Amino acid sequence: MNPIKLPEAAVFPPWGIQTVSDIAATQENFGIPKDFKIGQGISGGALRNAWNQFVADTLKVVGTAVWPQYDFSIKDWPAGTEEMRRAITEADLNIMAKFQDPAADMMNQLVQSPVAGPVRSTHQQHFEREDDSILGRMHAEYDATLSAERLARIPVLIVAGLDNKMASTSKQLKRHLQRPRPYQMAQVAGMRNFRHHHADSADSPSMNSGHGLAGMISVGAVINEWLKSGFAEDDSFVALQHYAVDIGDRRVYAGVHYPADNLASWIIALRLGKEVFESTKTLHHLWEAITQRSLVYAAIKDFPGDAYTKGLQLLHDHDPT
Repeated sequence: MNPIKLPEAAVFPPWGIQTVSDIAATQENFGIPKDFKIGQGISGGALRNAWNQFVADTLKVVGTAVWPQYDFSIKDWPAGTEEMRRAITEADLNIMAKFQDPAADMMNQLVQSPVAGPVRSTHQQHFEREDDSILGRMHAEYDATLSAERLARIPVLIVAGLDNKMASTSKQLKRHLQRPRPYQMAQVAGMRNFRHHHADSADSPSMNSGHGLAGMISVGAVINEWLKSGFAEDDSFVALQHYAVDIGDRRVYAGVHYPADNLASWIIALRLGKEVFESTKTLHHLWEAITQRSLVYAAIKDFPGDAYTKGLQLLHDHDPT
């Protein structure tokens, strides 16, 4: 397969205005997750200032190595960023082409974990259910050893994690990054065989992956709760690690997100995790999930050239171990 290249005159269109519901979500409670700066005793204006600074710093960090902020005043990305955008987009599309190759057929692969149940769904089936429903309801397919009570508790903890530890973080960052979705740039690159699966939740800028960030933070909330309760079944934690990254990885397999969208989401998750989780061990589990369980991470790490070098270095700068 010939390497995918963008035309010399390729244009990166901004996504544009987000939905009314997305904008409303970013304004609720000033967009601050309830557990942000947990245990630090700040509130009111100080809390809002701390959150605004976190968002600004995160955009700056991501912009140095993965994807720059869109400049609405000039209706373009900043000067000097075209080479980075082009290199990352070409690398992303080449990885996605391999994932979509019939020999890999990633969407039809069964989910994997050390304690998977006897009946498992494919990534395609999980993708369809995760697009518009509560996460965690099918975790028995990742871990058949858990009690019915513990399994029933997982979706509850996930919903609470999304509300209290993430809120509208992803949407707030998307507004500034404005990256076009993969199917848009695949068309620019002339990829005739590019496939993207329908996703009701893909009506926003591509960078960062909301599902990628949600998987890390919400499943991190389950891990955090298990650690506090003293639950210590190692294989069950590994199963959660698989699940945490699979939520975002299968969005890449489906063609609705780029690998670099996940890379940005992991960086954001590790930054946010320091502010919302009581146990630092939770971050260690999330780090293992990214570096040891994610097939998208493995593809990024092994990709030839230096398109991802700065992004990977930035991710590893957030290594909590």
